[in-house]
Amino acid sequence: MENNEIETIQFIAEIPPESTNAYAQSFQIGSSSDAYFFLFSIDGDLKDKVSEDVKNLIFKVSGLSVTKEFEYNSIYLPYNPTLHPESKALAIVAYTENYQNLNPKGFLYKLDTQNIESFSIPSVPYGICFSKDGGFLYLASADTGEMRRYNVSNLNQVTKAKWGTHGHRLGFWKDSELVWVRNSDLTFTKYT
Repeated sequence: MENNEIETIQFIAEIPPESTNAYAQSFQIGSSSDAYFFLFSIDGDLKDKVSEDVKNLIFKVSGLSVTKEFEYNSIYLPYNPTLHPESKALAIVAYTENYQNLNPKGFLYKLDTQNIESFSIPSVPYGICFSKDGGFLYLASADTGEMRRYNVSNLNQVTKAKWGTHGHRLGFWKDSELVWVRNSDLTFTKYT
């Protein structure tokens, strides 16, 4: 930035001009001790809500090197990705609204093993975070007011609670206190 110069640039993808219903977006994911990660997604047809036509590319940036770590397809554009830096687990969720009845999915990707698992999530997952040790993933729905706690080792082990709608952020404000920031209040609970 001091020299106002671009040191490196890499072509990632292009939407052909005739693809009038296509859309692309990128997301900052987070960083570990040695790299930064971002997600780039291309939806082949925004109107198509049944085909796996969303191409998702996870990239790693280390120094001036940009490498594609993983690629997968999904039905919906991703939303709100987050990384647990120590365990190198990456959670990516889809944005859908409850009235759409679309059965949204989340994905848990482990950078070290390049293993990806899908799991059922609530609609409008504005709140997403990992526990301090990375053993649990928390999701909260602004739409339904549901909060879920997933065991990262077994995503079928899910604890559910009702916390209230219209929330925007979920996170630990102390080591064992999870807070859901809503339009009308803050909701706290003790977790690890």
